[in-house]
Amino acid sequence: MRNLKYLLVFIFSYYIGYNFPDIDHSFQNSLGHRSIITHSILLPIILFLINPIRINIFGKMLIIGLFLGIGLHLSADLHPKSWHGYANIKLPSNISIGILSPLWILINTIFGLFLSAKIFIETISEKIIKGFYIAISLLVGLNYSYNEDHSQILIFVTFLIIFSGTFYFAQKKHLKSKK
Repeated sequence: MRNLKYLLVFIFSYYIGYNFPDIDHSFQNSLGHRSIITHSILLPIILFLINPIRINIFGKMLIIGLFLGIGLHLSADLHPKSWHGYANIKLPSNISIGILSPLWILINTIFGLFLSAKIFIETISEKIIKGFYIAISLLVGLNYSYNEDHSQILIFVTFLIIFSGTFYFAQKKHLKSKK
């Protein structure tokens, strides 16, 4: 029953995370679409740095889900119809960073998915829960890519590769640190 509560917090925060980057639609005049603030892992990093959240397992599950959801969203954003206009990352006041946009998105995708896996692996030891983490992540990633209007397979494959690579690397680092 305890694990079910953790799983529900994870799923809820995962959902919030993959929808969060597009909150900038409500602030387009000041932030611009694809704001550098919302299209980054800034929110979960700030929450992670708040000590009371970090020491509580529910807080950790919240942060894990946010990192994972934002990482999923950003991995999909690596495949816009074209790299101009709305596709580019914007600084406050709607100033585009232009050609650096794909790099910004890729770096935040990799670190978001890695930090999600790292914190998860350090927090949860039960293999069955790790299986749920992987299964839910892949199902949500598949559903997210399916609901995109273009490049659905490419979006899912990108997520799958980055998710798998970061999870493997986080697991390897964790095992190495235990020796």
